[in-house]
Parts: sequence; C-alpha cells; structure tokens
Amino acid sequence: MSARSALPRDAGAAAVPCREVSRAALVNRLRATRSQTVVAIVAPPGYGKSTLLEQWAARDARSFWFAPVAPDDSDAAGLVRIVSRAAGVELTRPSGRGTAWIWATAVPRLAAALQSVPKPFVLVLDDAHRLDVEAAAVVTALVRHVPKGSLIVLAGRAQPLPSLPRLRAAGDLLELGPEDLALTRREARALLQLLGAGVPEAELTELFDRTEGWAAGIRLAGLALQSRAQSEAAPGLGGYVEAECLAGLSEEEREFVRRTAILDRLSGPLCDAVLDRQGSSRVLESLEESHVLLVALDRDRGWFRYRQAVAEQLRRELEELEPSLVPELERRAAAWFEAHGDADRTLRHAWAAGDVQNFARVLDGSASALHNSGRNGVLLEWVGRLGQVTDLAAQPGTAVLAARLHAGRGEGAAADRCLAAAIRGTTAGRAEGKKRLRAWIRLVRAAMCPDGAESMLADADRALDDLPADDPWRPYGLLLLGTAHVLLGAPERADAILGRAVHSSRRLGATDTLVLALTQRALLANGDSERVRAGQLLDAAFETARRQGVEDYPPTALMLAAYARCELLHGHSPGAFAALQRAQQLAATLGRCLPWLAAQVRLELAHAYVTLRDPAAARAVLAELDDLLATGPPLGTLRRSRDALAAEVEELPTAAAGRSVGLTAAELRLVPMLATHLSFREIGARFFLSRNTVKTQAISVYRKLGASSRSEAVVQATSLGLIDPGGDADSLIQTG
Repeated sequence: MSARSALPRDAGAAAVPCREVSRAALVNRLRATRSQTVVAIVAPPGYGKSTLLEQWAARDARSFWFAPVAPDDSDAAGLVRIVSRAAGVELTRPSGRGTAWIWATAVPRLAAALQSVPKPFVLVLDDAHRLDVEAAAVVTALVRHVPKGSLIVLAGRAQPLPSLPRLRAAGDLLELGPEDLALTRREARALLQLLGAGVPEAELTELFDRTEGWAAGIRLAGLALQSRAQSEAAPGLGGYVEAECLAGLSEEEREFVRRTAILDRLSGPLCDAVLDRQGSSRVLESLEESHVLLVALDRDRGWFRYRQAVAEQLRRELEELEPSLVPELERRAAAWFEAHGDADRTLRHAWAAGDVQNFARVLDGSASALHNSGRNGVLLEWVGRLGQVTDLAAQPGTAVLAARLHAGRGEGAAADRCLAAAIRGTTAGRAEGKKRLRAWIRLVRAAMCPDGAESMLADADRALDDLPADDPWRPYGLLLLGTAHVLLGAPERADAILGRAVHSSRRLGATDTLVLALTQRALLANGDSERVRAGQLLDAAFETARRQGVEDYPPTALMLAAYARCELLHGHSPGAFAALQRAQQLAATLGRCLPWLAAQVRLELAHAYVTLRDPAAARAVLAELDDLLATGPPLGTLRRSRDALAAEVEELPTAAAGRSVGLTAAELRLVPMLATHLSFREIGARFFLSRNTVKTQAISVYRKLGASSRSEAVVQATSLGLIDPGGDADSLIQTG
C-alpha cells in the first residue's frame, strides 16, 4: 500500500473551509466509530456532507483515502479504478475479457490489499449514489475484508448497497441521515454570525423552523439577510428558494411540485390520485436525486415531504397561478386519504376544498375514533368549525359526543349548545338510529347529573337498555351506572358493573372510559382496605392514560389524584408529587358540568394532602368540595365521606408553615439548612449532632420529599413552603 494514497494530515486540515461551522459533535461520533465497518452518510445536497468529511479527516488519526465517484466511474470497472488509485494498488485492465477480470483478479487483489494495511484507514466513496448494481456488489465484497478499526464510507444522496439491511442487523453499520446532519440551533446561529448576518432570537427561531436545520437553506437565508442590510430590494428566502431549488425544474416538474404542494406528505400513488395521472413515483425519484426539494420519510423512500420553505413558496405560487384548481386537488386528496383510512388528513383536505357536506359526513364517521385515540382537542376544533357554517343538528351523533367532551372540559355553555343540537337532530333518520341517539343523549344527561345520583342511575340504566353490546357508548354507560351505585352506597353492585365497564372499554377501545372505570374500582378497593389491588388498578389506569395520550384530559384528574395518594402512602416518590400537582391543575379546569366527578376529585386531593400531613392544603380543597356539595345536586354518600375526612384533617397536628409532609420535628429543623452551603458535619456542629445523625435525617427527608439528592430536596421543599424562596442563607446559618 503506497503512502502516497493517504490524504496528508495537513492537507485535510487545509481542506476545511475557514468560514464553515464546526461539526464537532458529529466528527467526534465518527472518530469513535471502531466496531462498525461501514458508515453511510445519506442526505440531499446542501446538508454539508463534504464539509463533514473534510472536518472528520482533519481530526481523525486514521489515514483517509478519498475516492469520489464521478458519472464515468459508476460501473464496476470505474469503481475498481478509483478505489485502486486511492489505495495505491496498481491494476492493469486486461483486454478482451469484459468484466470477468473484475471478479477474477481486481476484487481479490483489492481485498488482499485492504487486509494487509498495517494501520487503520477510512476509504471514502463520495457521491456513492451513482454506483450501479454491479459496482455496489463490488463494494459489498470489499466490505468483508475491511480490517478492524478501518471503515468504508458511502456518502451520497441515496444509499446504493442492497446489503445495508444485513449490515444494519449485524451491527456493522453506522447511518447518518438528514436528521443527523441538520444543523442545531446553536450551529445555525454560528453560521449566520460567520456570514455577518446575526439575528434576534425570535427571528432565528422562525428561520430555523422554516429551514429545518438545512445548512444550504440557512446559508441562503443568511445571504438574503446580508443583502437586505445593504439593499431593501434584495430578495428574501423565497427568492433564494426560487433561484436555488426551483429554477432548474422542467415545466412538467414545476407543475408537478406546484400542484402537489397541498400535501404534507407525498407518495407515488397519492400524487397519481391528486394529479389524475400515472408515473408520479418516477417523478419523485428523479426530484429526490436531482434537487433539494424533498425529504425522504422512510428508508424505502416511498414517502416524502417538501422542505418547509419550499412548500411555502410552492403553495403561494399555486394560489397565484391556479386558484380555481385548488378545490379539486383538495377533493382528490381527501378521497384518497379516506380510502386509505386517514381521518385526520381526510378532514383537513375536505375542509380546505370547501366541501362542507363531505367534511361533515367524514367527521360523523370518525368522531368516535378520534375521541378514543385521545384526539379530543382536534375533534372539538373540527366540530367548532363545522358549527360555524352549518347546523350541528344535521350531525346529531357528532353533536352529542361534542356535548360529552365539552362537559368533561368544564365548558358548560358549549356542552348545552351541542346537546340542544343533538336533541333537534332526533327528529330525522331511521327509528333504530333515533333510539341509539336518544340513549346517547340520556347518557350525557346522566353524566351532567342535574338532579342527583338517583336520576343519574335511572338515566344510565334506561340508556343501556337501548344500546347493543358493540355500541361505542356502552362502556361509558356502564361507567356512569357503576359510579351511580358508588354514590348511592352499593359498592359490591358498583364493582361488578365497573368490571363490565373495564372489559367493554378494552374491547371497544374506549380509552378515557377505561381510565375512569379502573380508577373507580381502585377507590372501592381502597375503601375495603385492599390497597395492593387498588395500587394495581391505579397503575393500569396510569399506564393506559400515558400510553394513549389522555393524561391531560380533565376527567383524568381523578386518576391522578388517586394515584398520587397511593404513591404517597408508599414513600413519597417524585411521580406522586408530579401527579398531585397535575391533578390540582386539571381539577381547576374540570368545572361543575360533571358534579360527581368534580366532587370525587376534590375528595381524593384532600386525602392526598392528609397523607402528606398537610392540613392547610386539605382544608382548602375541602372548602371547594363544600361549595360543590352546597350548590350542586345531591350526590349520595359523598357528603358522609367528606365529613369523615374533615374529622381526620382536624386531628392532624399543625406544623411549621402549615406543611409537614410527614416530617418529624428534627427533620423540619434540618430542611432549611439544606439550602445553605454548610456540609452535614457543619450542620451537625450547630445542632450538637454527629455527622452521621444529620446524614440519616437528610436521607429520610429525601425519601419523604421524593428527592434523590440534596438539591432536589431543596427544590421540592421550597415548592411545599418548607423553605422561604426569598430567604437569606447567611441568616439561616446564623440562626441555625
């Protein structure tokens, strides 16, 4: 192996442009690559692949052999030629043997040469996407002979090796894609500063979001800003996008990208449907290879999206040049997404098309699925838009679900409007449909409980008589019926019905109902002193809420409060404090629309504060509960439960600052000292205690506060009022 083939160390350093941002994090990651044999750096133009390679070569102790793949080197013979030249291996191509000599002679000699290199090296095939199938096979053969610590790097716009999945599975591959090469916010700021185009933070945020870390886009924006500072007539980012990204397109390609810019993701079949044509896959493949418009969304390169700045430019152009075509493009997109089961995008494109009738039909059919997947906010936003342009009575099923969700968010006026629309809608449709709709309306009334627990039970029971086993509302009806029995003091009957609610919720995918049903069963188990079973039920409810994304839905406050109380009984974990704080926040948004739930949440919050030995906080929550019980409907046994808990609160000893979280007097005395710079030994000297005694007390404080360190304990103690956040550490030391 000739030493001439290695890139000189000083040459590598000089190759790094003086006005490029350092990619130190990526370079260090590449320098540390020792167990793999192949590195694939795949990204469209403008992501700084060449700059990264140059900076890596300048800082890595290994020898670098650069073998750029020119268009004429894309076949096996060309690949052998450039690799042998880079590696310093002399190969003479025999005449009259076609390509047989490559496998019989060239590949074995190159493989032997690679294996014999005494020191680690990095062979870089730049623009590797140009390699044809046979050339890629040659690379695959050479990879097997790369010595430990050495690498073959494939840098280009697409990965060329069919063998990459096997290498990936074997752990022999390091892959860097556009998301890895994208500049960080800090690097984007540094690049703009190098260009003399520093910007305020707000403008940097907007620019960074629009370019998505694309180095070329950030550079273009920087140049635009630089030009703007010199002349108000200088083009902005849109002008540079036009010049650098769109100007090279053919007329047919320009029409293609302009008309498909309405899509947030693109595939060949989707574009064919939207454009009413064939061959879109080939166009997308060509656009990705030749331009910087697209970002691949999967490894198979079946799905793409336009860069944000490019999409903005194309949509503006579409509105200017072909505004009358936009509704038809949107309708075709909606039809394709509906056929492929994507309700979100179907609704988005139907609305953009101005097709209210189709939008309403799709929303009616997908409302339950959106709700069960935790998309309540999205669903209510669409319902609100629909209500602005038409009478919701035409979609009574959607209206009654919206009423239920608004009630769960404490939005009484909106709940009443939607419920009234649903009631008006009962006059149309088939008899069977009317029967189910009226049952749903009855369940919303049961949940809102205007006349108390007795009427809640009656409404839920009657509604369930009219709902088949597969009705999406049946789990909710069972939850309300079981809860009504809880309120009326029939725990065994309640638990049996709630068990059916859990089963039905799981079978039909009713996530929020499942969380509440599990929580109600846990409360019953806790009341029967079955704390282990209660904890298991709450763990299941908590995990379900987290996994399905409904932990911020206001009715989930009951689960969070009960979960916090359960966790506090077992050592004050950090999760307990987080759940308690979130439950308190959600309780404030729950409102009075579901009075039984609002009351139960306050009761559990008060229980949690009693567990924390915090009478002041418990009394404050009980005051809210008293207001609910005094002004709301009769809620059965909740008044009795409230009185029993109030008696417990009165028996709690009053602690310093009103908040003891179960700390002893000695631990309460120690807590403020933790906020000082004093060591345990120094604190002990002031209290006439040994260092070990102070340490033992501190560990107990950490456990009770759910902290793992002194600093965490100080933060938690401050939030609980045990430490004055405005206090003076020196005064603490002096008075300690």
